[in-house]
Amino acid sequence: MNAIGAKPGMTIADAERVFQEAGPGYAQDVAAFLPICKAAAEKNQRGEVVALPVINHLRKLCVAQGIINATRHSFRMFTGSDYLVRMLYDNFRTMLQRMNSYGQTAHVIVVNGSATGFQNLSQECGNLRFVQAVSRDRTHALDCYFTSDKRFCLEEEGNMPLHSNAPANCNPGKLYLQDSITSLMNRRFGAQWSALTDEDLPAC
Repeated sequence: MNAIGAKPGMTIADAERVFQEAGPGYAQDVAAFLPICKAAAEKNQRGEVVALPVINHLRKLCVAQGIINATRHSFRMFTGSDYLVRMLYDNFRTMLQRMNSYGQTAHVIVVNGSATGFQNLSQECGNLRFVQAVSRDRTHALDCYFTSDKRFCLEEEGNMPLHSNAPANCNPGKLYLQDSITSLMNRRFGAQWSALTDEDLPAC
């Protein structure tokens, strides 16, 4: 995991290129890394929140891919765009096919941004539901996050618009590893979904 780093001066475009070239190898690293870290977090006896820093865009793409590849039963996402699904379309499609085998549906809220990628994915896979919303207050960054099952939560710290020349260390994130934190974020998403749709999501 430590090898997944952005070099000084790396841009978003650089990170995307490195990810596309070396993604499969990074995916194997993350697949081995996540269960070890999660086991250590759950053994924490002091009640502290365990969060791993996701310090750059390259690492964020790798971690997101690893979590999506591991998702089985529940996926809930609050985001400002369809960027991640466009970058990881095949991974999302495979995740939805896997979830469908368990009779499960993914849920996504897109605020202020494009949802075209989710729309295309929803048409291809019937078990993705998404809603679009417009925030009245656009002066503050969205608190974007997604949860996987009751196992992982990846949250962004800031939501700068992504463009190719932006520094790769913009919008760092945190990976929460404890079931209690993911359950909390799932309840938060459920409240946001209900506010937009008047529909209660099942607990997960």
